[in-house]
Amino acid sequence: MEFTHKLIGYTDKAENCLDDDDFFQLEDMIMSEITISDAQFGGEEGLFFTMPNGKIYHESYLEVEPIKSDSEKLKILSDLMIDHCNNKYFDLVWYARSKPGRAEDARKRIEALYPKEVKDLGIDDNWSHGFNSGMLAASRLYLTVIGDGLEAGLEEFPFLDS
Repeated sequence: MEFTHKLIGYTDKAENCLDDDDFFQLEDMIMSEITISDAQFGGEEGLFFTMPNGKIYHESYLEVEPIKSDSEKLKILSDLMIDHCNNKYFDLVWYARSKPGRAEDARKRIEALYPKEVKDLGIDDNWSHGFNSGMLAASRLYLTVIGDGLEAGLEEFPFLDS
């Protein structure tokens, strides 16, 4: 089985055991993607990687970070869109549409969470409200496309209810 990782460094073992050419080549590969294979080599079982020059070394020479799968990346992006964009811009669009003196607890919560953005609404309320509305529409489009498909996303776009 093969695994793709990002090489983020090397261990003391690499510094002490690799010849200079291999060590410098390894240094040049830092922050690049490498493939590590589950195999048996030289009587040793485990995970190995192959240098560009064809030499094979055990994973214990490396400090690696797994590269996230597309589904993991999509989950991270969706969580960001829900937590940051959709919730934040829903609140700000609602705040701009709400009337002072009504729903004061909700207005105070939004003022405490987003003081700069609320202040911006008072300074240039057309531009800021338009930006917030665009961000809300874009985040909802993204979330709808991910959840229900492109056709549903485009059918609802721009969905700006607050």
